[in-house]
Amino acid sequence: MPGRFGPETIRNIWDLIASGSLEVGLAQDKRPISGIRLERDVLYLDIEDAGQVAGLLRQILKLTISLRSMIPNHLLEMGEDDGGKATKAMMSMSSKIGETFDGWGKTVILRYRSKKVLILGKEARRGALRLIGVKHIGLPHKFELLKLGGHFLPLLKELNQLRKADSKARSQETG
Repeated sequence: MPGRFGPETIRNIWDLIASGSLEVGLAQDKRPISGIRLERDVLYLDIEDAGQVAGLLRQILKLTISLRSMIPNHLLEMGEDDGGKATKAMMSMSSKIGETFDGWGKTVILRYRSKKVLILGKEARRGALRLIGVKHIGLPHKFELLKLGGHFLPLLKELNQLRKADSKARSQETG
């Protein structure tokens, strides 16, 4: 399908980097908030101020219904009490994404306050998660990852409510 932007497109763009890197940062009052660094084999996602990032995402996603619809349901349900089903689904999805990156020989590293909290892909081959059958994911600083997630759970709950309202409005329009 022409014009389709999918995983292979991402890989092809990523493969254009032979050496060096591409870096984009977001700051407020000269204080870093977040950044992205794309190297030949590694994509770094840096979050320094999770509250600011969550607030920015909240504003963008509140305004854009089409972007809200792209967020997987199990991710939005992370804020709900579901007996851990959403967390398991998220781990499964992350493992599949990590497997794709591993197949490409690439790695995605999420850093929170300069600490690696999540590794997907090639460099995630080691770790305790492999012992329980979860491959292609590394969680070097689990406590920091939980703190980071704490900033985004309220946003996910809010977005889940907005999605339900979007769905209800659409059904009233068609019904």
